[in-house]
Amino acid sequence: MRAAVVAIVLAAGCTVASVDYAGKRCPCIDGYVCEVTTSSCVTPDSIDPPVDAGVPDAPLPPLPPPNGRVVVSDLKVAWTTPQQVRWTWTTTGDPADFGEYQIRTGSTRAQLETPTTVIGGRLWTRADNPELGEFAPRSTSQGSPQTIWSVTVDHVGDRDVFGQVFAIDRAGNATSTAIVVAHTRPGATQSQALYLDALPASAVARPAAFKPSGQDTFNNSQQCYALDVACAPGETSCQKDVDFESLPDTLPQGFGPNELAGAFFEFAMGGNAFVPGRYTTVELQIGNGTTCSAGALGACRYRYAGIAVPAAGVYRKVQIPLTAFVRSGGDALSAQALAAEKLATSGTYWGGEWKTGSSFRVDAVRIRW
Repeated sequence: MRAAVVAIVLAAGCTVASVDYAGKRCPCIDGYVCEVTTSSCVTPDSIDPPVDAGVPDAPLPPLPPPNGRVVVSDLKVAWTTPQQVRWTWTTTGDPADFGEYQIRTGSTRAQLETPTTVIGGRLWTRADNPELGEFAPRSTSQGSPQTIWSVTVDHVGDRDVFGQVFAIDRAGNATSTAIVVAHTRPGATQSQALYLDALPASAVARPAAFKPSGQDTFNNSQQCYALDVACAPGETSCQKDVDFESLPDTLPQGFGPNELAGAFFEFAMGGNAFVPGRYTTVELQIGNGTTCSAGALGACRYRYAGIAVPAAGVYRKVQIPLTAFVRSGGDALSAQALAAEKLATSGTYWGGEWKTGSSFRVDAVRIRW
């Protein structure tokens, strides 16, 4: 087993051409890490042992002192994709005592149990996931108990991810959940592009202010789509919606329950539109005006709510299992629903309360499985 010293180099950019960057000199594009001993780009799973992107080449800070006044418990894994894990937990306590949540992840249990001596763990704070700074994010009530969730990213596919959540009170003391292990899904081998550098000729982007931009793209692609958020005079934020409509895309024949089980919607989201306490919803239009069996396009629109737009202008790749999308009434997207709509995926939508004068950007939009 060879020892490798790695440094993570984050690059801002949309999509790139099909180029193999393995062996290229650092800095590296998204999806690769820099191996310092050779100053060359490698895939995270080629390191022995594999490492998650963003993991520092140093131990984690010491565990916070115990006996916190806000209690977290019942940590569970809601779902995984090849690079992401959605964690859920229960919080009990007085919001007035709350400081922040922290999540610690690692590829081994030892990285969490002895964080100051074992390298390889990662600490997630409100700087990474803004919702970790709120007692009851995505909730209309500040009562107790609360069910909380957050997604960690940049993991390696088909690997164990150990996780633990801490609630730190205003005095700096903490409680923690038990350590729980997730297992990421294997990497995707097939994909259907909805938007990569250019929309299909038949597709439309709305509103008119949501338009292609060659600046601040994800992974230095040719372009991504951007909305410069403008609210009414005196408003610091406002509700905005953007979408790609009339997409001609159709999933391949034979896409059934087995394919759906591992399929996910992926896009890169950037900008500086995040408003504390407000979250973005993404929707998929299944079917179209011809195929939608319910006779109304809204009945074929499946949504996933609660995404935090990055606050610092940094892109984040978002992966959401297709089975996590639900339509009005609570029905999750199913293979039967896809078949009824002739496997058509005709639109994508993003909406939320965004900061005036900010930018909201999306790129590299596709379904993968």
